Amino acid sequence: MSQRTSTRIFAALLGTLLLAACAHLPKPIAAQTDTACGDLSEFYAEVSRLPPADSAALLDALRGNPRRPCDHLRLALLLSRPGTTYQDDAAAADALSLFLRDTDPMTHPARGLARLLDDDLAERRRLHTEAKGLQQRLAQAQDKSKTLQSRLQALQTQLNQLKSIERVINEKERNAARTPPGVAPPTTSNTP
Repeated sequence: MSQRTSTRIFAALLGTLLLAACAHLPKPIAAQTDTACGDLSEFYAEVSRLPPADSAALLDALRGNPRRPCDHLRLALLLSRPGTTYQDDAAAADALSLFLRDTDPMTHPARGLARLLDDDLAERRRLHTEAKGLQQRLAQAQDKSKTLQSRLQALQTQLNQLKSIERVINEKERNAARTPPGVAPPTTSNTP
């Protein structure tokens, strides 16, 4: 065997050993992208740039035939977009629960994003419920305010009537004090 052949065999053997040794090393984070889901942040960015008609078509396609768990996650991302006509947090949560149920909890790279979206949707539901309660309390306070204003107006009317009666009485008392005894006091036209 020539030296050149033995060097090639040695290099090939060394390369094989190095590759085998590298197989046990952990993958870098950037290399751990899910090929089934693709880059979901890029998907969200692309969906954000779509015109409404194209977004609706994509939504219909994802709703109609979700083939993989990642399609459920894409549907949840699409439905949870705030400010869109098709935003539906309840349907997004349903699609997200399908993804979380159908994927391997330990190994699926998109699971962290799904958990984050799930937490966000739960917080939105909590805030929506809290806002609804505050709106009900505000409506009750406004009703109470209207009732109190009506009551205040009625009391103000009664007070004005009492003041008018008091003025008439005071005027009659002054007139009676000025009139000499035995003379009839002048009549007032301010009687209520």
